Amino acid sequence: MVCSLGLLAAGCGDGGPTNRTHATSLTAGRLATWQRFVHVRGVVDLTPPLPGTASIRVAAAGRLETLSGRRLHRFSPDYSAPAGLEPYIAPSSGQRVAGAGCRFPRGALFALRLTDGHGITVVDEDGHVRRFAALHGAGLEDGITFDDGGRFGHRLLATTYAKGVERRCRRSTAAAASGS
Repeated sequence: MVCSLGLLAAGCGDGGPTNRTHATSLTAGRLATWQRFVHVRGVVDLTPPLPGTASIRVAAAGRLETLSGRRLHRFSPDYSAPAGLEPYIAPSSGQRVAGAGCRFPRGALFALRLTDGHGITVVDEDGHVRRFAALHGAGLEDGITFDDGGRFGHRLLATTYAKGVERRCRRSTAAAASGS
């Protein structure tokens, strides 16, 4: 899989012509367009810009990288995931977990671990890797995020999708972790 990272500036229109048949927040300007920024092989996921920087973390081809400007640097030499899988990532903002008396470490990156005991791996700001949590139950781990809004107590959330063979049913299960 070959992907290109792109930058998108939306909602900043230049006051040019608009399509009056669609009433959206973009009617004041032109639609934004994607532009090729940097070529990265095997991109699976990326983070928002790191606090105070324009750098982002990129999960690609089983590795974690940092994209600064147009340069890609290895973030964690100790981290690896089998190529072809989709170990999505979620950066911690360091918010306090309601009712747990702890917080996730600011700047840490949490990744789905899809082999060797499915679960979640944490990579600290310095790139050190350790197992964080196990995910029990059969299914495909297909999402990870932090509850930055607080509806789930600022916990780390992971989703698992399963399709029952006998009943042909489908379900998604959400798991929540309360901190380290």
